[in-house]
Amino acid sequence: MRKLLGLTTFAVIVTVIFADLQGDFAELGCKGTFDESKLRTVIRVCDDCYDLFREDTMLKLCRQKCFTTSYFSGCLDSTEPSADKAYFEKIVKDLSG
Repeated sequence: MRKLLGLTTFAVIVTVIFADLQGDFAELGCKGTFDESKLRTVIRVCDDCYDLFREDTMLKLCRQKCFTTSYFSGCLDSTEPSADKAYFEKIVKDLSG
């Protein structure tokens, strides 16, 4: 019984987190293919940028228009200077549609 309760709780938590990400996907204006891993990757870039600059508007602008603005590119340059830009461009293209 305890094991079943634990599994049920886990399933509910996963469902809530997944639904929250799907909501973020729609709110960000993304019209491409929803991919949780890719969405988390670009969200992390914006979160890291926020941690670096501590500007609330930067976080919003980074995520704006499904990560297609120059603010996302600037955040990527600031937080991941040696990153493979083509890799992130592909993720953004897949998400934005």
